[in-house]
Amino acid sequence: MSKQVQPEVKHQNPVDPVAHILNSFRETYASLLSPGTLTIWVVSTITASVAGPFGTFSSMSLLLRFGFWAAVVTLSILLGYFGHAVATSIVDASNFVRRTVLASTISSGLIAGLVYFLSSPAGPWASVGRPEFTVLLSYVFLICGSVGCFRILIHSLLNNAQLDAGVPDVEPDAVLSSAVVPPATQQPRLAKRLPEGARGDILRVSVQDHFVDVLTDQGTTSIRMRFRDALDEIDCVEGWRVHRSHWVARAAVIEVRKEKGRMFVCLRDGSEVPVSRNYREQLEREEF
Repeated sequence: MSKQVQPEVKHQNPVDPVAHILNSFRETYASLLSPGTLTIWVVSTITASVAGPFGTFSSMSLLLRFGFWAAVVTLSILLGYFGHAVATSIVDASNFVRRTVLASTISSGLIAGLVYFLSSPAGPWASVGRPEFTVLLSYVFLICGSVGCFRILIHSLLNNAQLDAGVPDVEPDAVLSSAVVPPATQQPRLAKRLPEGARGDILRVSVQDHFVDVLTDQGTTSIRMRFRDALDEIDCVEGWRVHRSHWVARAAVIEVRKEKGRMFVCLRDGSEVPVSRNYREQLEREEF
């Protein structure tokens, strides 16, 4: 039978929405000039310039095609990042699929509108010929949707292996023994990475895509860092790693629930975190 723990709940000020949005954009655009993004830009621009899709091969010279597709690819990447940043600021960090679907949808509309304008009579490349917007949108949505599906697939299959590269799958005893009760005035180093409006008691730390999501009683913040480093920076907070991708603070847990052989820890913010079999014994020893 699960043991109920009644945490002390204090009145909290709401998270500053402006700070949350700005942080989402800052963390998203931090990888704009990464080698991966630059490689995508080069390959996409050269491929489109040589192939000349959507009638650009016959209506443009090679130099003009290069200029057109360099502009389209550059602006498309910027708009794609914008769509992802908006989705990150709206959708909870724990729902990667919903966030990716929303990002793909927003990016599709923006990129389709961009190409529609560039090929309009008033645009700089009117010679391309203006396609029907619905047809253009369907093509762009197909591309963005495919990228989104690929991201979801990679996330579900390889995310743990990639993001935890070099992170030992430590035994539960080691995780539990490293949890130290901090002095009341001591804050974990990880809290210093959070915006002023999002700092508070850390309830949960999870890894999503290339980001670590830090949930406090003030809100959720996504930080681009390794999960191992995040765990090192909360060594003064008593808690457990309950899954390869999740750590929870002891003070945040109100109960442990079992359903059809699976175990979940229920936190005081209403969220539930799965507990993998490798980490169950520590909770059972604590009589949760």
